[in-house]
Order: sequence, then structure tokens, then C-alpha cells
Amino acid sequence: MAVVVLAWPLGAQASDVPCTWFAAPILGDGGRVPAGEPYAKRGAAGTMDAPMAVSDFWKRDLAKPGSVLCLKDGLYRGKHSMLTPTDAADGTAGAVIEVRAVDDGDVWIDGEFQRATLRISNSYWTVSGLNVYNSVGPPVGVKGIKQIDEQDMVPVHHIVLRRIVAWRDFLPYGSLADYEAIGGHNVHVFDIAHATDVLVEDCAGFGWARKIFQNYKTHRVTFRRSWGRWDGRYPYTKGNKFVFSCSYKGYDAVCENLIATVGGSSDEAAAPASYLPAVHLIATDGAALATDRWLEPADRDVHALNLKILGSLALTPPGLRFPRVTGFHIGGSGYPNKGQKGVRIEDAVAAMGASERPGFSLQNCNDDEAKHPDGCSWNRKADGGMAPVIARRITVVTEADTALKIGSDWVQIDVLERAPDEAIDIYAGTAGGAKLCLRTVDGQESSEPLWPWPMQDRIAAATERSNWESADVMAEVTALFGSQPPRCSR
Repeated sequence: MAVVVLAWPLGAQASDVPCTWFAAPILGDGGRVPAGEPYAKRGAAGTMDAPMAVSDFWKRDLAKPGSVLCLKDGLYRGKHSMLTPTDAADGTAGAVIEVRAVDDGDVWIDGEFQRATLRISNSYWTVSGLNVYNSVGPPVGVKGIKQIDEQDMVPVHHIVLRRIVAWRDFLPYGSLADYEAIGGHNVHVFDIAHATDVLVEDCAGFGWARKIFQNYKTHRVTFRRSWGRWDGRYPYTKGNKFVFSCSYKGYDAVCENLIATVGGSSDEAAAPASYLPAVHLIATDGAALATDRWLEPADRDVHALNLKILGSLALTPPGLRFPRVTGFHIGGSGYPNKGQKGVRIEDAVAAMGASERPGFSLQNCNDDEAKHPDGCSWNRKADGGMAPVIARRITVVTEADTALKIGSDWVQIDVLERAPDEAIDIYAGTAGGAKLCLRTVDGQESSEPLWPWPMQDRIAAATERSNWESADVMAEVTALFGSQPPRCSR
């Protein structure tokens, strides 16, 4: 089944369009609203003074192109308050369907490990300003509709997720059966799969999961100005653990202005130092195979990812030891994943502290000459051409003996190594290496400063509400690299 994808800018939004409907928590389902505010009722008018239940937006066929559902402040619980519009309509290029918080950050959707919190399987939707957590499965899921089998998924397209914070708390139990009951071992926080033209902007994710941000079998997905923290309590030893999986069997992805870190619980029994498996902070996780029929176009070189990782920072918190963490990792654990092509990493910083792993582990086929003495020739195009893999303006700060592990096929330009006690300028890059000063938008440097971090207050509020340690993004960055110069600050 073919899908025609219309041209539509990823940054398109309808946030200046007035609300057409209003929803609020339902008292009987455990919801909470600010004092003096009305609770929702099923079948209510859907006005500011008589808000309806969230699910009425699609159950009553109100989710039409151009409709805007505004969620009033409060704590949303129960089956009628989850944002899972599987029965809703698609928007259009000129009239998206939008769901947003009336007050940015004051909507809290709690799945109580019993329900999915946010699932989008429709096209031309924008969701913004929410906090979603403790879902069955991923708190945020964008996924195409299954037709025959996984290779015939029809992708959803043109989705914008903006200013959303999502997480999963650890649980007071930990058997494998318990974890399977609430989503299984291969669960993520932001799960983007079988989709095209998706923007995840100014978002944050943390908590326990295999991956915090997952991008699987997609085209043209952008993770922009987002913060992620892998907090552990993950009960399975198999499978790589990522904060940002920028491209897993996906193409034309952009990861720009990301911050990835690791943390842990205030519960000493879950202290990450005692159980932390190997974690990659910003990475890829394998190329597609020729048998994946969803590829676009059909004759595409399956290893040419056309992936950009730009203006991003991977760090371990000052004073904490995480010995098995890699900052940037390109290439899976086996072949053919090591033969990825068309990857550009630029203006990237890995501050790994006491990690025993390299800050940058950029693999290729030449990593195992015994198995592949001819390097990557086995996956080149017929004309011998090969999309380059480039690492430009790279800074790694580490105590490890091996700061960098970069395959011979990588083009290296201005790569800088420093010990933690050495002075380093990551903002202007005066001594070489990365420059993290201005925002990157659609792969291009803008004139707008990157700092302070746009979701600083939202991240602090959400982490304080969770079972995990609170986070102060700017405090961690400035402790490592000092204050940002005026040119880099708003």
C-alpha cells in the first residue's frame, strides 16, 4: 500500500490557532484539577467552563482537520483521560489537528502503569506542552498502522511533538514477569517507529527503559533541542542501552542540539553504579536490510543512512563514576551494522569523566580485518562509491586511556582530546574542537543562541515529581565547562 507524503515543513505548527475544544481530568477516575476549576464530564459541551473528557475528542468525532483540543491544568488519570486517539481522523497539510496544554507544563498524564498515555497513529497531528509518565509501554508512542506484517507497515507522517516531558518511574518490585506486564523488556520512553516527517523538539525523557529516545524504521525524523537521561533499573542484560537512538534502520534523520546523560535513583537499592550496563548516550543502532520492503526508494543503498548528529553534548555528571558509558557510538555490535555510510557528526562534545569506554566509538568494517580483510567493499555500490563518514569539530574530555576509537574510513577534522582538569572552551571553540554556541535548525547553524537550555525549568519540575533524582541541566553544564559567553546566551 503506497503512501504519498506531501511536502510540509517539520516546524509547522498551529499554536496560534484558538482552542476549539477544552478537556479536563475526570474526578471519578482519580483526576485532579486546581481548586475552583471544573472537572470534566463525559458528553460535556467541551467549553472552558464545561470541559469534556479527553477521549470525547475522537469518540464524538470532534477531531477534524483544524481542530484544537486544549487540556486544562491538572492531573489526568483513568481510561478516558489518556491521549490515545486511535479512532481519530487525520489532519491535512493546511489544517493540522492539535492537542496542547492551556498552560505549558501544567498538564500531567499518569498512566499508573495500567494504561498507555500518549499514542499517535494518525497523520498531521501536533501535541505540545504536556507531561506524560508511567505508561504501559512507552509514555510517548508514534507508530504506523500494521497491515500484513512488520515489513508492510503504512507509516504515519507529519507529526510534531513539542515541549513534552516523559518518563517511567522504577517500581517497588522487579521480577521479569512484573516488567513484562507493564510493557516488556524492549520498552522505550519516546518511541518513534514506522513514521515519516516527525519532529521531536524541546522535549525531555528520563527514567527506566532500554532506550529513552528511539527512532526505528523511519524517514526524516528530527530530534531537536532535547534532553535525555538513562536512569537504570533496567532488568535485562541483552540489547544495547541508549539515551538517543538517532537512527535504527532509519534514514535521513537529524539529531541536533541534544544533551544526553546518565543518572539514578534516590533509592540506594537502585544506585546505578552497582548495576549499570553498557550505555551509549548518542548513537545509531544498525542499518536496514535489503528485504525491508518499506525502504524509499526501493533501490536505495540500505547502508547510506544520511544521518546528521550536530551540536550535541554527551556527559556524565560531575563527581559521579559511570565506568561503562560511551558518549557517541556509531555502528551496531556486529555486521553489517558496522558498514554504515553517510554519517556526519559535527560540533559534538563527549565529557565522560571516569568512564573506561571511549568518548567516541565510531566503527566501520575495518575494525575486524580477520573477518573482512577488504574492509567495506562488500557493501559498496556497484560503482564502488561510498557515502563518506565524517567527524568534524569533535571534543572528548575523559580520564580513559583510550579517548577515541575511530575507524580508518572516518574522515577526521579538528578532533580535540582533553583531560578533565584541562581548560576547555566548548562554546567558541577557541582552541579547536566543538562549538556549542548557536542553535542548529534543520541541519544548519542559526543566529539564535543555544543557551540557557530551553526546558530547564520543565525538566526540574518533572524530575522532582518522579522517583528519580532531580536534574539541573544548566548546573551540570556550567560545572563542567563554565558559564556561556554573551553571544551564546539569550
